[in-house]
Amino acid sequence: MFIKQIKCNQMEIIYKNTYWQIVGDSLGEMWRNKFIRTMNLVIIAYCAYAMSNAFNLENFNFYLYILFVLGITISSVIINTVITMLITLQTIISRGSERELGPHHVRLTEEGVVQETSVNMSMTKWVGINRVISNNRFIRIYFGSRSSYLIPRSAFPTMQESDKFLEMAKQYFQRRAG
Repeated sequence: MFIKQIKCNQMEIIYKNTYWQIVGDSLGEMWRNKFIRTMNLVIIAYCAYAMSNAFNLENFNFYLYILFVLGITISSVIINTVITMLITLQTIISRGSERELGPHHVRLTEEGVVQETSVNMSMTKWVGINRVISNNRFIRIYFGSRSSYLIPRSAFPTMQESDKFLEMAKQYFQRRAG
């Protein structure tokens, strides 16, 4: 387990992210991004079209064509992955590694979400929260279209504890509209 859980109760958690967790999450976000997926398909389609027009189709080797399209697809995935990793590394370095990788103390309050690190303290009121989602690895509390509090589920002692935290966040989020 990469995360050391320091303290946990139903309304707060203290944890540390690792570089690879942040990179992995960034890669996941990249592939969930419709623009990136669409651009990959456009590049692949264009390359396939250009390749088919570059040769006389009667003499064209179909297997060569398939290999070319697969090569472009794999290259596109590799290039996007490397770029995302470099951007994530640059972001961590520019913000200061302690801010991203140091201990995070996240509390849910009636007013909003409070996050403290060794270099920063911020609070986002519930009216500023866009959505609360989770998967099997993270709880995300979004306060912008791409900005979120990223809370690893493995930081909680049990999955039930992370579910309690998630449900509390969802309750506060739903109350904001009411």
